[in-house]
Amino acid sequence: VTTVQQGQEVTVELIIRALGSARDNIAVIDLLPGGFEVLRDSVPRTAVGWRADYVDVREDRLVFYGRFDTQVRTLTYRAKATAAGNFVVPALYAESMYDRSVHASALPGRVEVVATP
Repeated sequence: VTTVQQGQEVTVELIIRALGSARDNIAVIDLLPGGFEVLRDSVPRTAVGWRADYVDVREDRLVFYGRFDTQVRTLTYRAKATAAGNFVVPALYAESMYDRSVHASALPGRVEVVATP
């Protein structure tokens, strides 16, 4: 999605898996673009075959903590565009809380939120 109407909800999909072998104590951090807010009731603690150890919903980000194996997991939630403008979509990143050698990131993007007439 590159253009959204102000007030519109979007579904965010995070596709995650470990490479090589399963990894414990992973934090997956999804920073929101400016002008968006998480719809708290849409944030899951589970995905097919996976359960978060903890989920932290903050004003500007969503953090999933847990164990990830080599199977692809899709975590979804909804966010609402609250302000008009052009915004950077920060890169999703993940890292081990105790092993600095384990980390990953995705590419950033851009989104335009069009003001409602």
